[in-house]
Amino acid sequence: MPDRDATGSRAVGGAAAALEKDVGWLARAVAETAIALTRAEAKIEADARQRIQALRDDSKGDLAVLYGSLRTAKRVTACLVTGSATSSSQIEEARRAVAEARAIADAMIERFHRAMCD
Repeated sequence: MPDRDATGSRAVGGAAAALEKDVGWLARAVAETAIALTRAEAKIEADARQRIQALRDDSKGDLAVLYGSLRTAKRVTACLVTGSATSSSQIEEARRAVAEARAIADAMIERFHRAMCD
């Protein structure tokens, strides 16, 4: 009977050693997963910052054109309202400016929607 006890103790000891090894592996895997998660978060945040900056850079020129078109349309509209002399070419220029501004604004809005959905 003492042999069985010794054999049982060795089996338990072997199982404990194997379990300790598995626990060690699991601890390393958890640590590696946490590090990978942190790196992935940092990469996603960096990519988002780059996309935001690109969107801002692309929009600056378009916004300048929109503001210019708005100023032109306001100027011509003010002349029409006050009864100042406004030529048909100025009215046509204002119409073109508004049409161009609408097209640019629509394109910008579409680009913003695509950026949000990506």
